[in-house]
Amino acid sequence: MKGYLTLLLLMVIIVGTVSAQHQQPWCGVTTLFFQHNASTSPAGYEELINYPSGNPEVDESITITNANGWVLVDSYITPEGALDETIEDLAGLRRYKFFSYVSSNVGTTQFNFTPSKRAADGTETVFYSAISEDINSLTPDEYLLSHVSQTSLMLNPGDRIVIKVYVKTTHSSPITVHWLYQGSTNTSHVESGYFVCEEFQEQNSLVPAGLLFAFIGGLIGTIVLSRRGLGK
Repeated sequence: MKGYLTLLLLMVIIVGTVSAQHQQPWCGVTTLFFQHNASTSPAGYEELINYPSGNPEVDESITITNANGWVLVDSYITPEGALDETIEDLAGLRRYKFFSYVSSNVGTTQFNFTPSKRAADGTETVFYSAISEDINSLTPDEYLLSHVSQTSLMLNPGDRIVIKVYVKTTHSSPITVHWLYQGSTNTSHVESGYFVCEEFQEQNSLVPAGLLFAFIGGLIGTIVLSRRGLGK
């Protein structure tokens, strides 16, 4: 009987391990949300997280003219250690869904989303830049931007993804541009490429958790019947 219980305990541990390995949130295609948090380390960055926080909506504005060129609105960074299990962000489609409006729709006003890889030593390597269509709505509106990355991004433990948001206008008079995020209505976000997690892929090739649960169920039934003298 003790042998049965030992085997049962071992199987439960294996199931728990395999089940946990199926829940790695930064593997595969991930939706990244722009999050207002000025206390993020390193200083000067806000958060880039993989869930909608539901915190109050943020409406940031910046006033520019055509003489300013690209002006930084915000810099966002993934949490420390979030990508330590990932080895690559595959080439392919990135989809930005963001919300904005302007004080004047004269001229052309655009956003520029520039992701980078930030190494543990602070070195940042630009991955690509994606430039939006003209932002011409005078009230909060939704904009979609699709960008196809031609190359994959290799990742090492300690690396983090940074997305810097810039804006510019061709209008010679001052124009105020609004960038909306967080909240439950105008929640700007981006759908990443496919994050490859080597361990996750290898572990998923093990015995499926469902099969292990079925085996354990049968084992428990056998033990119960045996104790009742019916398992002959």
